[in-house]
Amino acid sequence: MNKKILALALACIVGTSSLFAWGIGIQGGGAPGANFGGGGAITFKTDNLPVVWAVDLGFGSQWFSAGVTADWWILNKPIVGIWNWYFGVGAYVGVNIWNNDYFGINVGGRIPIGMNWMLFNNKFEIYLQAAAQLGASIGISAGYGDHFDIFHWSVPINLGIRFWF
Repeated sequence: MNKKILALALACIVGTSSLFAWGIGIQGGGAPGANFGGGGAITFKTDNLPVVWAVDLGFGSQWFSAGVTADWWILNKPIVGIWNWYFGVGAYVGVNIWNNDYFGINVGGRIPIGMNWMLFNNKFEIYLQAAAQLGASIGISAGYGDHFDIFHWSVPINLGIRFWF
């Protein structure tokens, strides 16, 4: 019975994969400020759903982070030719480690605004975005006990590429 269910699930995935294109790529950037650092992410997108997913890692001189973002593009309009701009809303969740004595979980909302260029018959995308983020942090510090910080904000700026299949 399990083999039949697996075969049916695979047939559904293969059958629907030709209905849309997949985009996968990488991005890099950082969030300017007092605790500036850098990072990178792997991004995923389909052409029929306006959500961009990213799995990211970040680092600074005193911190490390890992997280997931999901951005719903409300607009993706042409400026001129292959040059477009986009705007959306999204969410993030992640974990932070500071100075090896603080562990925190972050959740919040995002507003991504950016530009993208679709090249080579829409098979290659280059993009530049800023995503204002506002959220809350809950953490544990070795020296200070439990910590709750609401209205934690940042504006990461990313440059990325995505390949479309």
